[in-house]
Amino acid sequence: MAQDNDKGSIEASTSSNKNNKSQETSSTSSDRDKLSRALGAAFLKHQVQQLEKNLDDLSFSRNNHQIRSTKPNSSKKSNHSQNNKSNSALNPPNHPRPIKIIDTSVLIHALPILKKWNRQGKFNIVIPLHAISELDFLKTSPPPIHGLVKDATCWLDQQFQNSFHSTHHSLKQFAPQRTGDEASWDELSQRFTSPPIEVASVPVLTEEGDESARQLLSTDLPRHLRSLFQCALWHQSKASTRQECHLVIFSSPSQILPHHQPKSTFNAIRSSNEPRDQEPLLNLSEWATQFSIQAQQLSLSQLAEAKQWIRAEHQRQNLPPSSPSHSPFSNSPRYQTTRNSPHKKTSNVEKQLYVW
Repeated sequence: MAQDNDKGSIEASTSSNKNNKSQETSSTSSDRDKLSRALGAAFLKHQVQQLEKNLDDLSFSRNNHQIRSTKPNSSKKSNHSQNNKSNSALNPPNHPRPIKIIDTSVLIHALPILKKWNRQGKFNIVIPLHAISELDFLKTSPPPIHGLVKDATCWLDQQFQNSFHSTHHSLKQFAPQRTGDEASWDELSQRFTSPPIEVASVPVLTEEGDESARQLLSTDLPRHLRSLFQCALWHQSKASTRQECHLVIFSSPSQILPHHQPKSTFNAIRSSNEPRDQEPLLNLSEWATQFSIQAQQLSLSQLAEAKQWIRAEHQRQNLPPSSPSHSPFSNSPRYQTTRNSPHKKTSNVEKQLYVW
């Protein structure tokens, strides 16, 4: 009888542990579903607003839109001025926290830099909805982009969950772009300055059939980049006088970044002046300069420095190994076939690069 009682108690404790684990798993999945739905709703609302703004290309529609939005804009400015005053009370006025608007190139090719910044807690990091949508479009890309996109998406999901559930002020400094936090296209377009025609131009055909060239116009900016610049302009215009605000871009002379032209509905809606089936007229940082957007361009040396910093932090804190290392420029067949394999053998230092 005693043995039967022991067996019954063991079975009861085992079943209770399973129930607890299942409850924890269901709670985590429920939280992830809520976060995914919230981000999905924000992105869909953002897409609808973008389509509505595209209709404002007609002059009468644009004028009506400006009349309707005069009062709300003024109220937003007054509300934001009050928010700036409250933020200045929390942060030292001489050292406001800089703002970093993260381009997709950083998420894909320079994630260790972003991890370092997030760990240090020195910046307000904003992930534009444009970057989130690009990661979604690139999920079906071939390796090695596919693996890098998967790593970036998983890491973003974890950071958004931490920010969503935490009331700690430092964890609130990493967040996706809120719907409506972007300047209008008219505001952005008015800041455009054409580069010299010798630097960049658009080929055109004259009435006689001869080839000619014209200066760049603001409408030559690819439509899938407009949302990114409008987000950057909004944050830069709302930043305090002494607060730095940069659109962060990663580029390398030896690496072609194909993600700035994803296969999406953005490319199906083009201006009549936008060149088709040609090489980009300007790279992303050059476009930012023409629109007076302050940009910070990261380099390979900064990426290497970030990896060393992460290794040093793990060694200092004696953290356990985690996921594989971030190797954005490895194009070998071995890298492409084994990078996401659970059977891949890597050193502890390499595995530790994906903690946080």
